[in-house]
Amino acid sequence: MKLEPGMLITPNVRLERPLGEGGMGSVWLAEHLSLHSRVVVKFIADAYASNAEAKARFSREAAAASQVKSPHVVQTFDHGISPEGVPYIVMELLEGRSLGDTLAELGQLSPALVAEIVAQLCRALEKAHAAGIIHRDIKPDNVFLCDAGDGAVFVKLLDFGIAKGAAMSNIGKETKTGSVMGSPLYMSPEQLIGAKNIDHRADLWAVGVVAYEALVGVRPFDAETVGALTMKIHNDPLPLPCTQRPDLPPAVDAWFERACALSPEARFGSAKELADALTVALLGVSPRSGVAPSFSGIKAQASQPAPMSRTLTTGDLDPTTLAPPPSRKGLYVGVGLVIVLLGLVGGGVAMYGRSSGAQALPEPPVPSASAKAASSGAPVADPLALATGSASAPAPALPTHAVGVAATVGKSPKLPIKPGATASASAPASPATSAHPVKPPEDEILR
Repeated sequence: MKLEPGMLITPNVRLERPLGEGGMGSVWLAEHLSLHSRVVVKFIADAYASNAEAKARFSREAAAASQVKSPHVVQTFDHGISPEGVPYIVMELLEGRSLGDTLAELGQLSPALVAEIVAQLCRALEKAHAAGIIHRDIKPDNVFLCDAGDGAVFVKLLDFGIAKGAAMSNIGKETKTGSVMGSPLYMSPEQLIGAKNIDHRADLWAVGVVAYEALVGVRPFDAETVGALTMKIHNDPLPLPCTQRPDLPPAVDAWFERACALSPEARFGSAKELADALTVALLGVSPRSGVAPSFSGIKAQASQPAPMSRTLTTGDLDPTTLAPPPSRKGLYVGVGLVIVLLGLVGGGVAMYGRSSGAQALPEPPVPSASAKAASSGAPVADPLALATGSASAPAPALPTHAVGVAATVGKSPKLPIKPGATASASAPASPATSAHPVKPPEDEILR
Protein backbone atom coordinates (compact mmCIF):
# COMPACT_ATOMS: atom_id res chain seq x y z
CA MET A 1 0.00 0.00 0.00
CA LYS A 2 1.32 3.42 -0.89
CA LEU A 3 0.96 5.86 2.00
CA GLU A 4 0.08 9.42 1.08
CA PRO A 5 -0.70 12.66 2.94
CA GLY A 6 -4.42 13.01 3.59
CA MET A 7 -5.03 9.26 3.70
CA LEU A 8 -7.40 8.08 6.48
CA ILE A 9 -5.94 5.14 8.39
CA THR A 10 -8.96 5.04 10.68
CA PRO A 11 -12.04 7.28 10.61
CA ASN A 12 -10.21 9.51 13.13
CA VAL A 13 -6.57 9.35 12.00
CA ARG A 14 -5.44 11.26 8.91
CA LEU A 15 -1.84 11.13 7.66
CA GLU A 16 0.08 14.40 7.25
CA ARG A 17 3.71 13.66 6.35
CA PRO A 18 6.39 10.99 6.81
CA LEU A 19 8.84 11.37 9.70
CA GLY A 20 11.14 8.48 8.95
CA GLU A 21 11.48 5.26 6.99
CA GLY A 22 13.44 2.06 7.38
CA GLY A 23 13.70 -1.28 5.65
CA MET A 24 10.86 -2.80 7.69
CA GLY A 25 8.50 0.15 7.90
CA SER A 26 7.86 3.84 8.32
CA VAL A 27 6.66 6.44 10.81
CA TRP A 28 4.20 9.19 9.89
CA LEU A 29 2.94 12.35 11.53
CA ALA A 30 -0.87 12.34 11.57
CA GLU A 31 -3.84 14.26 12.93
CA HIS A 32 -6.27 12.64 15.32
CA LEU A 33 -9.53 14.24 14.23
CA SER A 34 -11.57 13.49 17.36
CA LEU A 35 -8.82 14.45 19.81
CA HIS A 36 -7.79 17.50 17.75
CA SER A 37 -4.14 16.71 18.22
CA ARG A 38 -1.19 15.34 16.32
CA VAL A 39 -0.09 11.75 16.78
CA VAL A 40 2.45 9.36 15.29
CA VAL A 41 1.49 6.33 13.21
CA LYS A 42 3.92 3.46 12.79
CA PHE A 43 3.56 1.04 9.83
CA ILE A 44 5.09 -2.23 8.69
CA ALA A 45 6.48 -2.20 5.17
CA ASP A 46 4.44 -4.02 2.54
CA ALA A 47 7.14 -6.65 2.16
CA TYR A 48 6.71 -7.68 5.82
CA ALA A 49 2.96 -7.20 6.19
CA SER A 50 2.46 -10.93 5.71
CA ASN A 51 5.50 -11.95 7.80
CA ALA A 52 4.25 -13.70 10.92
CA GLU A 53 7.21 -12.72 13.09
CA ALA A 54 7.12 -9.06 12.04
CA LYS A 55 3.39 -8.89 12.71
CA ALA A 56 3.86 -10.59 16.08
CA ARG A 57 6.47 -8.06 17.10
CA PHE A 58 4.17 -5.23 16.07
CA SER A 59 1.32 -6.66 18.13
CA ARG A 60 3.68 -7.23 21.07
CA GLU A 61 4.82 -3.63 21.00
CA ALA A 62 1.28 -2.29 21.10
CA ALA A 63 0.11 -4.74 23.77
CA ALA A 64 3.06 -4.24 26.10
CA ALA A 65 3.12 -0.45 25.93
CA SER A 66 -0.62 -0.25 26.60
CA GLN A 67 -0.31 -2.49 29.69
CA VAL A 68 2.37 -0.40 31.38
CA LYS A 69 0.57 2.46 33.11
CA SER A 70 3.36 5.00 33.49
CA PRO A 71 3.82 8.58 32.30
CA HIS A 72 7.38 7.51 31.44
CA VAL A 73 6.20 5.04 28.76
CA VAL A 74 5.13 6.27 25.34
CA GLN A 75 1.34 6.11 25.09
CA THR A 76 -0.38 3.86 22.56
CA PHE A 77 -3.78 5.13 21.45
CA ASP A 78 -4.78 2.48 18.93
CA HIS A 79 -3.48 -0.35 16.80
CA GLY A 80 -4.89 -2.64 14.19
CA ILE A 81 -4.89 -3.36 10.47
CA SER A 82 -5.83 -0.76 7.88
CA PRO A 83 -8.54 -1.45 5.27
CA GLU A 84 -5.68 -2.15 2.87
CA GLY A 85 -4.31 -4.83 5.20
CA VAL A 86 -1.30 -2.98 6.65
CA PRO A 87 -0.69 -3.22 10.44
CA TYR A 88 -0.35 0.13 12.24
CA ILE A 89 0.13 1.59 15.72
CA VAL A 90 -1.11 5.06 16.70
CA MET A 91 1.11 6.59 19.39
CA GLU A 92 1.58 9.89 21.18
CA LEU A 93 3.76 12.49 19.52
CA LEU A 94 6.95 13.30 21.40
CA GLU A 95 9.17 16.25 20.61
CA GLY A 96 12.70 16.04 21.77
CA ARG A 97 15.73 13.82 21.22
CA SER A 98 16.73 10.31 22.05
CA LEU A 99 19.48 9.77 24.58
CA GLY A 100 21.44 8.17 21.75
CA ASP A 101 21.36 11.34 19.66
CA THR A 102 22.23 13.42 22.73
CA LEU A 103 25.28 11.31 23.53
CA ALA A 104 26.37 11.36 19.89
CA GLU A 105 26.55 15.16 20.11
CA LEU A 106 27.73 15.74 23.67
CA GLY A 107 29.79 12.63 24.38
CA GLN A 108 29.01 12.45 28.09
CA LEU A 109 26.55 14.03 30.50
CA SER A 110 26.78 15.48 33.99
CA PRO A 111 26.34 13.08 36.92
CA ALA A 112 23.22 14.97 38.05
CA LEU A 113 21.56 14.60 34.65
CA VAL A 114 22.49 10.92 34.37
CA ALA A 115 21.07 10.25 37.83
CA GLU A 116 17.80 11.93 36.84
CA ILE A 117 17.52 10.10 33.52
CA VAL A 118 18.16 6.73 35.15
CA ALA A 119 15.68 7.50 37.96
CA GLN A 120 12.89 8.24 35.49
CA LEU A 121 13.78 5.33 33.23
CA CYS A 122 13.64 3.02 36.22
CA ARG A 123 10.21 4.32 37.20
CA ALA A 124 8.99 3.09 33.81
CA LEU A 125 10.73 -0.24 34.31
CA GLU A 126 9.28 -0.63 37.80
CA LYS A 127 5.79 -0.39 36.31
CA ALA A 128 6.67 -2.76 33.47
CA HIS A 129 8.24 -5.34 35.78
CA ALA A 130 5.30 -5.11 38.18
CA ALA A 131 3.06 -5.98 35.21
CA GLY A 132 5.28 -8.98 34.43
CA ILE A 133 6.79 -7.35 31.33
CA ILE A 134 10.52 -7.42 30.52
CA HIS A 135 11.54 -4.82 27.94
CA ARG A 136 14.67 -6.67 26.71
CA ASP A 137 15.89 -3.77 24.54
CA ILE A 138 16.98 -0.95 26.84
CA LYS A 139 19.45 1.25 24.96
CA PRO A 140 20.05 4.99 24.43
CA ASP A 141 17.98 5.06 21.22
CA ASN A 142 14.94 3.81 23.15
CA VAL A 143 15.27 6.42 25.90
CA PHE A 144 13.63 9.64 24.72
CA LEU A 145 14.32 13.01 26.39
CA CYS A 146 11.39 15.44 26.36
CA ASP A 147 10.97 18.85 27.92
CA ALA A 148 8.28 18.78 30.59
CA GLY A 149 7.26 22.33 29.76
CA ASP A 150 9.21 24.05 32.52
CA GLY A 151 12.65 23.12 31.23
CA ALA A 152 12.95 19.90 33.26
CA VAL A 153 14.01 16.71 31.52
CA PHE A 154 11.19 14.18 31.15
CA VAL A 155 12.08 10.64 30.07
CA LYS A 156 9.95 8.35 27.91
CA LEU A 157 10.74 4.67 27.30
CA LEU A 158 10.11 3.54 23.72
CA ASP A 159 9.84 0.35 21.66
CA PHE A 160 8.38 -2.67 23.43
CA GLY A 161 8.73 -4.63 20.20
CA ILE A 162 10.61 -7.56 21.75
CA ALA A 163 9.15 -7.29 25.25
CA LYS A 164 8.37 -10.52 27.06
CA GLY A 165 5.64 -11.18 29.59
CA ALA A 166 2.95 -13.58 30.70
CA ALA A 167 0.26 -11.25 29.39
CA MET A 168 1.73 -11.65 25.89
CA SER A 169 2.20 -15.41 26.04
CA ASN A 170 0.20 -15.92 22.85
CA ILE A 171 2.02 -13.22 20.89
CA GLY A 172 5.18 -14.02 18.98
CA LYS A 173 5.37 -17.79 19.48
CA GLU A 174 7.36 -17.82 16.24
CA THR A 175 10.46 -16.83 18.23
CA LYS A 176 12.34 -19.98 19.21
CA THR A 177 14.06 -20.66 22.51
CA GLY A 178 17.76 -19.94 22.10
CA SER A 179 17.21 -17.03 19.72
CA VAL A 180 19.07 -13.83 20.49
CA MET A 181 16.61 -10.96 20.88
CA GLY A 182 17.80 -7.42 21.54
CA SER A 183 20.65 -5.05 20.77
CA PRO A 184 23.80 -7.10 21.54
CA LEU A 185 25.93 -4.22 22.86
CA TYR A 186 23.38 -3.68 25.68
CA MET A 187 22.32 -7.27 26.23
CA SER A 188 22.92 -9.17 29.45
CA PRO A 189 25.15 -12.27 29.43
CA GLU A 190 22.12 -14.54 29.71
CA GLN A 191 20.52 -12.87 26.69
CA LEU A 192 23.70 -13.22 24.63
CA ILE A 193 23.77 -16.99 25.11
CA GLY A 194 20.05 -17.32 24.39
CA ALA A 195 19.10 -18.51 27.87
CA LYS A 196 15.48 -19.58 28.25
CA ASN A 197 14.65 -17.99 31.59
CA ILE A 198 15.28 -14.26 31.24
CA ASP A 199 13.89 -12.09 34.02
CA HIS A 200 13.74 -8.37 34.88
CA ARG A 201 17.40 -8.33 35.91
CA ALA A 202 18.35 -8.46 32.21
CA ASP A 203 16.82 -4.97 31.92
CA LEU A 204 18.83 -3.83 34.95
CA TRP A 205 22.07 -4.93 33.29
CA ALA A 206 21.17 -2.84 30.25
CA VAL A 207 20.44 0.20 32.44
CA GLY A 208 23.91 -0.21 33.94
CA VAL A 209 25.46 -0.19 30.45
CA VAL A 210 23.42 2.88 29.43
CA ALA A 211 24.41 4.76 32.61
CA TYR A 212 28.10 3.93 32.06
CA GLU A 213 27.93 5.20 28.48
CA ALA A 214 26.15 8.40 29.51
CA LEU A 215 28.72 9.12 32.23
CA VAL A 216 31.89 8.10 30.39
CA GLY A 217 31.02 8.68 26.74
CA VAL A 218 31.88 5.17 25.54
CA ARG A 219 30.23 1.78 25.96
CA PRO A 220 31.76 -0.53 28.58
CA PHE A 221 31.56 -3.57 26.29
CA ASP A 222 32.29 -3.34 22.59
CA ALA A 223 33.23 -5.81 19.87
CA GLU A 224 32.67 -6.44 16.17
CA THR A 225 30.78 -9.73 16.45
CA VAL A 226 28.33 -11.27 18.90
CA GLY A 227 30.75 -14.08 19.67
CA ALA A 228 33.63 -11.71 20.38
CA LEU A 229 31.36 -9.57 22.56
CA THR A 230 30.26 -12.59 24.58
CA MET A 231 33.84 -13.70 25.11
CA LYS A 232 34.86 -10.19 26.17
CA ILE A 233 32.09 -9.87 28.76
CA HIS A 234 32.94 -13.22 30.33
CA ASN A 235 36.74 -13.10 30.13
CA ASP A 236 37.91 -9.50 30.45
CA PRO A 237 38.07 -7.55 33.71
CA LEU A 238 35.02 -5.41 34.27
CA PRO A 239 35.75 -1.87 33.00
CA LEU A 240 35.16 0.65 35.76
CA PRO A 241 33.74 4.16 35.16
CA CYS A 242 36.32 5.97 37.28
CA THR A 243 39.14 4.54 35.16
CA GLN A 244 37.74 6.40 32.16
CA ARG A 245 36.48 9.45 34.07
CA PRO A 246 38.53 9.98 37.26
CA ASP A 247 36.41 12.92 38.48
CA LEU A 248 33.52 10.55 39.23
CA PRO A 249 33.00 9.46 42.85
CA PRO A 250 34.69 6.10 43.60
CA ALA A 251 31.36 4.70 44.77
CA VAL A 252 30.20 4.64 41.13
CA ASP A 253 32.60 1.77 40.45
CA ALA A 254 30.99 -0.37 43.14
CA TRP A 255 27.55 0.55 41.81
CA PHE A 256 28.49 -0.48 38.26
CA GLU A 257 30.06 -3.70 39.45
CA ARG A 258 26.77 -4.73 40.97
CA ALA A 259 24.58 -3.39 38.15
CA CYS A 260 26.54 -5.43 35.60
CA ALA A 261 27.35 -8.52 37.62
CA LEU A 262 27.60 -11.62 35.46
CA SER A 263 25.20 -13.53 37.67
CA PRO A 264 21.66 -12.11 37.77
CA GLU A 265 21.46 -13.05 41.47
CA ALA A 266 24.34 -10.66 42.22
CA ARG A 267 22.65 -7.65 40.60
CA PHE A 268 20.25 -5.17 42.14
CA GLY A 269 16.90 -6.68 42.97
CA SER A 270 14.74 -4.00 41.41
CA ALA A 271 14.88 -0.98 39.13
CA LYS A 272 14.12 1.35 42.05
CA GLU A 273 16.96 -0.09 44.12
CA LEU A 274 19.35 0.37 41.21
CA ALA A 275 18.27 3.98 40.56
CA ASP A 276 18.32 5.02 44.21
CA ALA A 277 21.78 3.54 44.70
CA LEU A 278 23.09 5.42 41.66
CA THR A 279 21.76 8.71 43.01
CA VAL A 280 23.60 8.13 46.27
CA ALA A 281 26.79 7.02 44.52
CA LEU A 282 26.85 9.99 42.13
CA LEU A 283 25.49 12.80 44.28
CA GLY A 284 25.64 11.63 47.88
CA VAL A 285 22.04 12.72 48.47
CA SER A 286 18.79 10.97 49.20
CA PRO A 287 16.97 9.97 45.98
CA ARG A 288 14.48 12.55 44.69
CA SER A 289 15.46 15.05 47.39
CA GLY A 290 16.95 17.59 45.02
CA VAL A 291 15.80 19.66 42.06
CA ALA A 292 15.66 17.84 38.74
CA PRO A 293 18.30 19.00 36.25
CA SER A 294 17.03 21.07 33.33
CA PHE A 295 17.86 21.08 29.63
CA SER A 296 19.62 24.43 29.95
CA GLY A 297 23.30 24.19 30.63
CA ILE A 298 23.69 20.56 29.60
CA LYS A 299 26.63 21.22 27.29
CA ALA A 300 28.41 23.20 29.95
CA GLN A 301 27.75 20.46 32.50
CA ALA A 302 28.99 17.80 30.13
CA SER A 303 32.37 19.50 29.76
CA GLN A 304 32.89 20.13 33.47
CA PRO A 305 34.10 17.76 36.20
CA ALA A 306 31.48 15.99 38.27
CA PRO A 307 29.98 18.54 40.70
CA MET A 308 30.69 17.44 44.24
CA SER A 309 30.06 19.63 47.26
CA ARG A 310 32.23 17.34 49.34
CA THR A 311 34.18 14.13 49.01
CA LEU A 312 31.89 11.12 48.86
CA THR A 313 33.03 8.38 51.21
CA THR A 314 31.97 4.81 51.73
CA GLY A 315 30.22 5.95 54.88
CA ASP A 316 27.53 7.51 52.69
CA LEU A 317 26.54 4.19 51.20
CA ASP A 318 24.54 1.23 52.40
CA PRO A 319 27.08 -1.64 52.39
CA THR A 320 24.30 -4.14 51.74
CA THR A 321 23.20 -2.21 48.65
CA LEU A 322 26.49 -1.24 47.04
CA ALA A 323 28.82 -3.95 48.25
CA PRO A 324 30.52 -5.60 45.28
CA PRO A 325 29.01 -8.90 44.19
CA PRO A 326 30.78 -12.19 44.83
CA SER A 327 33.90 -12.95 42.83
CA ARG A 328 33.26 -13.59 39.16
CA LYS A 329 35.50 -16.66 39.21
CA GLY A 330 33.55 -19.75 38.47
CA LEU A 331 30.61 -17.94 36.90
CA TYR A 332 29.59 -19.14 33.47
CA VAL A 333 32.30 -21.77 33.26
CA GLY A 334 30.22 -23.68 30.75
CA VAL A 335 29.21 -20.69 28.66
CA GLY A 336 31.72 -21.59 25.97
CA LEU A 337 29.93 -24.88 25.34
CA VAL A 338 26.59 -23.09 25.16
CA ILE A 339 27.96 -20.57 22.65
CA VAL A 340 29.24 -23.37 20.45
CA LEU A 341 25.83 -25.03 20.52
CA LEU A 342 24.12 -21.77 19.63
CA GLY A 343 26.49 -21.15 16.74
CA LEU A 344 27.72 -17.83 18.16
CA VAL A 345 31.35 -18.93 18.30
CA GLY A 346 32.92 -21.69 16.23
CA GLY A 347 35.28 -24.29 17.62
CA GLY A 348 35.85 -25.31 21.21
CA VAL A 349 35.70 -22.36 23.58
CA ALA A 350 36.63 -22.48 27.24
CA MET A 351 35.11 -19.74 29.32
CA TYR A 352 36.64 -18.48 32.47
CA GLY A 353 35.17 -16.02 34.92
CA ARG A 354 36.85 -12.83 35.83
CA SER A 355 37.63 -11.23 39.14
CA SER A 356 36.34 -7.81 40.05
CA GLY A 357 38.60 -4.81 39.52
CA ALA A 358 36.89 -2.61 42.13
CA GLN A 359 37.81 -2.53 45.76
CA ALA A 360 35.19 -3.87 48.13
CA LEU A 361 33.50 -1.22 50.20
CA PRO A 362 34.26 -1.73 53.90
CA GLU A 363 31.23 -1.71 56.15
CA PRO A 364 31.18 1.80 57.64
CA PRO A 365 30.24 2.77 61.19
CA VAL A 366 26.74 4.15 61.15
CA PRO A 367 26.08 7.16 63.38
CA SER A 368 22.59 7.35 64.77
CA ALA A 369 20.15 9.86 63.35
CA SER A 370 19.87 11.57 66.73
CA ALA A 371 23.63 11.99 67.04
CA LYS A 372 23.85 13.50 63.58
CA ALA A 373 20.96 15.82 64.31
CA ALA A 374 22.58 16.94 67.54
CA SER A 375 25.85 17.74 65.82
CA SER A 376 24.30 19.66 62.96
CA GLY A 377 21.38 21.26 64.69
CA ALA A 378 18.94 19.82 62.16
CA PRO A 379 17.48 16.36 61.51
CA VAL A 380 19.50 14.34 58.99
CA ALA A 381 18.42 11.18 57.18
CA ASP A 382 20.20 7.95 58.10
CA PRO A 383 22.81 7.33 55.35
CA LEU A 384 21.97 3.62 55.40
CA ALA A 385 18.49 4.51 54.22
CA LEU A 386 19.66 6.58 51.27
CA ALA A 387 20.47 3.77 48.89
CA THR A 388 17.37 1.76 49.75
CA GLY A 389 14.94 4.65 49.40
CA SER A 390 13.64 4.44 52.97
CA ALA A 391 14.74 7.95 53.84
CA SER A 392 11.75 10.23 53.88
CA ALA A 393 11.84 13.16 51.50
CA PRO A 394 9.05 15.05 49.75
CA ALA A 395 8.74 13.76 46.22
CA PRO A 396 8.42 16.49 43.61
CA ALA A 397 5.33 16.32 41.46
CA LEU A 398 6.00 14.76 38.10
CA PRO A 399 4.59 16.44 35.00
CA THR A 400 2.07 14.47 33.02
CA HIS A 401 0.94 14.74 29.44
CA ALA A 402 -2.71 15.01 28.46
CA VAL A 403 -3.87 12.20 26.23
CA GLY A 404 -3.04 12.99 22.63
CA VAL A 405 -1.20 16.21 23.43
CA ALA A 406 2.38 16.46 22.28
CA ALA A 407 5.14 17.25 24.75
CA THR A 408 6.41 20.62 23.60
CA VAL A 409 10.09 21.45 23.66
CA GLY A 410 11.24 25.01 24.06
CA LYS A 411 14.33 26.43 22.45
CA SER A 412 17.44 25.02 24.05
CA PRO A 413 21.03 25.55 22.97
CA LYS A 414 21.91 22.19 24.47
CA LEU A 415 19.42 19.79 22.97
CA PRO A 416 18.13 21.49 19.82
CA ILE A 417 15.18 19.94 18.05
CA LYS A 418 16.21 19.38 14.47
CA PRO A 419 13.77 19.22 11.54
CA GLY A 420 12.46 15.71 11.10
CA ALA A 421 13.61 14.62 14.56
CA THR A 422 10.15 14.76 16.08
CA ALA A 423 8.71 11.30 16.66
CA SER A 424 7.74 8.88 19.36
CA ALA A 425 9.52 5.99 17.69
CA SER A 426 12.05 5.43 14.97
CA ALA A 427 11.22 3.70 11.73
CA PRO A 428 11.81 -0.05 11.87
CA ALA A 429 15.16 -1.02 10.40
CA SER A 430 15.70 -3.69 7.81
CA PRO A 431 16.81 -7.15 9.01
CA ALA A 432 20.34 -6.58 7.68
CA THR A 433 20.88 -3.49 9.83
CA SER A 434 18.36 -4.09 12.59
CA ALA A 435 19.43 -3.65 16.18
CA HIS A 436 17.30 -6.68 17.01
CA PRO A 437 18.91 -9.70 15.36
CA VAL A 438 16.90 -12.86 15.95
CA LYS A 439 19.85 -15.21 15.79
CA PRO A 440 22.94 -13.44 14.44
CA PRO A 441 25.71 -15.44 12.80
CA GLU A 442 29.17 -15.51 14.28
CA ASP A 443 30.58 -12.93 11.88
CA GLU A 444 27.74 -10.42 12.18
CA ILE A 445 29.08 -6.90 12.57
CA LEU A 446 27.70 -5.05 15.58
CA ARG A 447 26.68 -1.48 14.93
